[in-house]
Amino acid sequence: MVRPVSRPYERRFMAAIVGTGSVLLMALNAPSTARAAGPCIFLGPATGGAHGLVATRPHAVIPTGGNGCTTRFYLDRIGTSSLYALTVRGPGWHGTVHSPATRVDGLVGLPELLERNLSGGGHADLVRLRERLEHGRENALRVRLLLGTILIALALLAPARAIVGFAAAIAAALLLSAFEWTSLALLGILTLAGAMLPRRSLWFFFAGYLVVLVAWPETQSLALLGPHPWGGGRFYGISNELETMLLAPALTLGLPAAPLVLLTVGWSKAGADGGGIFVFLAAYAWLLVGALRGRAPVRASNRLLLASAVGVVVLGVLLVAADAATGGRSHVTHGLAGGPGRLAHDLWHRWAVSWHGATGSPGRVLQCAICLAVLAWVATRRPRVRLVDALLIALAVSLLVNDTPQDVLFWGAVAAVALRRAVYAPRPMRRFAPLLLALPLLLFAAGCSTSKPGEATTTPLPSTVIGTVPAATTATATVPAEYQNGDPVAGKKVFLSAGCTGCHTLKDAGATGTVGPNLDQAKPPLSLAVERVTKGRGAMPSFKGQLSDKQIADVTAYVVKASGGNPNG
Repeated sequence: MVRPVSRPYERRFMAAIVGTGSVLLMALNAPSTARAAGPCIFLGPATGGAHGLVATRPHAVIPTGGNGCTTRFYLDRIGTSSLYALTVRGPGWHGTVHSPATRVDGLVGLPELLERNLSGGGHADLVRLRERLEHGRENALRVRLLLGTILIALALLAPARAIVGFAAAIAAALLLSAFEWTSLALLGILTLAGAMLPRRSLWFFFAGYLVVLVAWPETQSLALLGPHPWGGGRFYGISNELETMLLAPALTLGLPAAPLVLLTVGWSKAGADGGGIFVFLAAYAWLLVGALRGRAPVRASNRLLLASAVGVVVLGVLLVAADAATGGRSHVTHGLAGGPGRLAHDLWHRWAVSWHGATGSPGRVLQCAICLAVLAWVATRRPRVRLVDALLIALAVSLLVNDTPQDVLFWGAVAAVALRRAVYAPRPMRRFAPLLLALPLLLFAAGCSTSKPGEATTTPLPSTVIGTVPAATTATATVPAEYQNGDPVAGKKVFLSAGCTGCHTLKDAGATGTVGPNLDQAKPPLSLAVERVTKGRGAMPSFKGQLSDKQIADVTAYVVKASGGNPNG
């Protein structure tokens, strides 16, 4: 037997290959390892670079830290909200941040920040953006109470007007958003006025709505009735709530409107997703079955029903695949692309979120129970109504594929009652017309204005005075004694260390924050500076308790002096 004398050399050769390969892999991987050494996110204010707002879900955990970061991301929480002031410092970062995943200049979500799916160079007014986000969050419940009251009243008294009213409410919110108006009374008046338009106007609504979603996505994002971007979930397009409100108007137009409606609710580039495709396909399939049979769909054969159900699934998958192939992106395209396992996981997650949404509080449970009872009542009425049955099927599919059952059940119940009554009670009850026209004014006139967020409120003054008016005196704002005579030099150190630079612009301090007011332009008097620091307002928290009285006196004295404000005002 011949001994392989070369074996030791072979081992050394293989060891050299493995060693060289390992060194090369480590060298090639060094840059990516440096990039991956932490998220490069740090909590606290910063100056310079690009600025923006980050919206997170409640109780979101933000990973922080990082080594060797060429680009650093600083997050400074705004008050107690889920909004953070973002500062990005690194080569080439300037202006305001933006991301194709949010489509709102100046606003990004936490996933976009973690995935670095954002860039600078924007020109957003972050002060106005923050005010609009906060105003939308604060008035979300009042908007739903207002529109719910109007549409329920229309469904009971003038049901045909209620069907158009759903589209009118969405159009009114878009119109106000385009002009940056936030008046709830005006929203109610425009909704009622739009509800009086003829049914054929719905064609123009869907066409115009599609154009707005594609060309001006921020108009829908920041509308009073929209996707609620302040919550860090959906930032643009058609939410489950809007999708449900569109059902009755879309079905009223019948099968000819199906292509336009499906494009509007299913095209992800317009801000919709595949979930809406399946919801509306199910409704249109039921209408198609009835049209093919020439009689009520309830008597259709099991074979035809099975074929229509399979057709809905197949056609829905094909439409979602076509959307993904043309660059569309949504949770449905991701779920289908991930295969059956990913799809099953996504559905299970959505059902868990839905259950929590429906049972998260006693009020939610009561609301859902009442809406289910109303839908059950509508479903058991005789004779059958094809449009109503199509709506009920669409609602059932929506509860299966979407994750906000409280919105689907509430607006679905109102729409079902309106459709049912529109068939058997088409004549409006004209004697109640004055009440309907005055409804939004009666409910929301007090405290509502047509001003934009942040604008001053005009106080009416008399033009003619009868009698003697006391001589006018100059009012002097009173500043508590403990906040007077502060030291501006010490106050500058407080300003730089307390996080003020992340939100405000003040030339003397080198601060360029754009989340809060520009102090160089505002020139606040001492009384206003003390009030804002001690009590807070809007996104600015109160610093009383965080800073000593001496520090508050010092920092307010510095702000007034550096900005040119009135130290005696």
